[in-house]
Amino acid sequence: MGSNALFRSALADFKTGQLNAEGRLAAGFGAGVLEAVVIVTPFEVVKIKLQQQRGLGQELLKYKGPVHCATTIVREEGLRGQGSYWLL
Repeated sequence: MGSNALFRSALADFKTGQLNAEGRLAAGFGAGVLEAVVIVTPFEVVKIKLQQQRGLGQELLKYKGPVHCATTIVREEGLRGQGSYWLL
């Protein structure tokens, strides 16, 4: 919601402060893309990596939890990761 408000204020008419239909559409689209790239995709990667080690014994687990998984991925693969799935 916050990013949508930022996009709306950036796209509003400078003089009137009004936002036309195209501006509302662009603000919603921009907020959706930002959410997908910055929030959803990284959390999906963490979730999938944790699911992949399901059923393994404690001694074989690479990741101890979501925070450990995220920090390990960033440390070992960088923010973009091997498949560039963290950020575009």
